[in-house]
Amino acid sequence: MSNTSVAATVDERLARIRQIVVDELELDLTPEELDGQASFVDEYEADSLALIQIVSRMDRELGVKLPPAEIERLVNLDAIRAAVEAQG
Repeated sequence: MSNTSVAATVDERLARIRQIVVDELELDLTPEELDGQASFVDEYEADSLALIQIVSRMDRELGVKLPPAEIERLVNLDAIRAAVEAQG
């Protein structure tokens, strides 16, 4: 697999994560408008159930398995991106 293919796969995965976040938080934004540093709780009014649903969909749809202890650290899109990239 070339580096271009790997980059495309990572970009596609991150695009899908953006879509999952927008869907689960029921935001009136496009996935591209989602601010990576905006707090899910403070700026998007997410609750713990919404965060669990995001993690669950990432598992089902992308095969991303994050430990339950990791959920409390997923405060924004950048934190999700870092956790996913750390998994490889």
